[in-house]
Amino acid sequence: MVDQHIQQLLTEGSDLIHFAANEVQRSEEDVVTFLACNNIKRGISHYLQAFIESHRMMPPRNPSPDSLLRICMSIDPQFNIIDFKALECSHEKGANNYCLDLDHVNECLELAKATRSLVIDRIRT
Repeated sequence: MVDQHIQQLLTEGSDLIHFAANEVQRSEEDVVTFLACNNIKRGISHYLQAFIESHRMMPPRNPSPDSLLRICMSIDPQFNIIDFKALECSHEKGANNYCLDLDHVNECLELAKATRSLVIDRIRT
């Protein structure tokens, strides 16, 4: 069931991903990868929270995308196809868990789009 709050989460998630997509389309020297990465992670979290709440469950406070994904997998096994390994950016020196490499940010952007598609498909079915 999609109520107003769930629709708001989906809209905000899409807005965050759209902003990130616009950011990575700028000339490479002007892209703020931290900003794009942060918005991607927040957008993914909004999508997953919308899915969880559509099943009348409450997500945890201050959840990570990984913790939300685990909840989604417990609700619907279709979420097992999502791999958030690309979101683990702490191996990049000085990244503090955010991507510094534009190619990596683009990979995460594609992951966000795939997450959005799966969430929307699974909420409507």
